[in-house]
Amino acid sequence: MLKQHRELSMSVRRTIENNEEAGIRPSKTFQSFIAAAGDHHELNFIEKDVRNYIMREVQNVSEQENAKEFGKYLLRIKEKNKNFFFELELEDDQSIKLAFWADARSRAAFEYFGDVISFDTTYNTNRYNLVCGSFVGVNHHGQSILLGCTLMKNEEIESFKWLFQCWLHCMGGNAPKGFLTDQCASMKRAIEACMPTTIHHWCIWHITKKIPSKLNGYKEHAEIEQELSQVVWNSHSKDSFDRNWNDFLLNFGLVDNRWLSGYSVYEVGEQVSSSIFNKFVVTYDSVVAEVKCQCLLFESRGILCRHALSVLSFERVSQVSSSIYWNDGARK
Repeated sequence: MLKQHRELSMSVRRTIENNEEAGIRPSKTFQSFIAAAGDHHELNFIEKDVRNYIMREVQNVSEQENAKEFGKYLLRIKEKNKNFFFELELEDDQSIKLAFWADARSRAAFEYFGDVISFDTTYNTNRYNLVCGSFVGVNHHGQSILLGCTLMKNEEIESFKWLFQCWLHCMGGNAPKGFLTDQCASMKRAIEACMPTTIHHWCIWHITKKIPSKLNGYKEHAEIEQELSQVVWNSHSKDSFDRNWNDFLLNFGLVDNRWLSGYSVYEVGEQVSSSIFNKFVVTYDSVVAEVKCQCLLFESRGILCRHALSVLSFERVSQVSSSIYWNDGARK
C-alpha cells in the first residue's frame, strides 16, 4: 500500500490513544483492528502507522504532561521538607531534558560518607528513553547509600557538566576525594571541568563485564579471562599489578590488543583480595606503635585486620597509636 493512500481515521486514533493509556502494546492494538475488519487487506494503514502515531502524537503529549506533573511533584516534596533539593530543565517542547534530586537523608549522609562516590548511568527508563543515573556512596557498615538521582535526555558533555554542578551545589560545594564511573569519555571530561581536584577512576565492574565480548575472538579466551581475573584481584600493590599485568600481556601475546594494552595500573585501580590464601606484609613501627598491612582493610574500612592484630599480639603490644582509635570525631 502506497504511503499517500494510508491514513488513520479519528475513531482509529482514539482507539490507539485509549489502548496506549491502558498499556496495550502497539502490535496487539493493530491485531484488534485486523480482527474487527476481518483481514489486514481491508485496512488502509499498516502496523508501522500505528507505532508512528504513538511516537509522534500520543507519547509526545503524555511526555509533556508527565514532565509537568513531575515538576509539580518535586515542588510538593520541597514544600514538605525544605532540605529536599532538585533542579529541573525542560526542552523547548516542555519534555524533560535534565533533572536532579536528592532528599534530606542523602544530603546528610554525604557529610559523613562522601569521600568516594560511584556514579552509574547503566539504566534507561522504558517509556521516554531517558537515562536514569544515581550517585552512590558506602556507609560504615559497607552498605550502599543513595546520594542523589538524575534523569537525562542524553549523555553529552554539557549535560554531565550541568548535572555535576547541580550535585556539587546540593552537597554544599564539597567535591568527593574519589569518583568511580564507567569509561564514558563525556563523563570524564565533565568531571575534570567540575571537580578538578577529585581523583577519577573507572569502575572495575564496568571493565570486567566487557571482558567476554572483547576477548571471545581468541582461541584461548577462557584461559585469558581466568588469568586476567587473577592479575586484577590478586595484585596487592601498584608495583605488583604493573609487573603482573605486563607479564600477562606478554604470555598471551596481547601487547598489541588495543583494548587491553591501553590500561595502566592507575586506570584499573588497586584491587585487594580477601582470599585466605594470600600473604600480606605487615609493617610495625615499635617507636610510635603504628602498624600497617598490605591488605589495607584499616585504610578502607577503619577496622584493623587479623594480620595486623596477629603482629601486635606477637610483639605483645598493649597500646597502639592514637590514630587507630575510634573517638568522638569518628563517623557514625
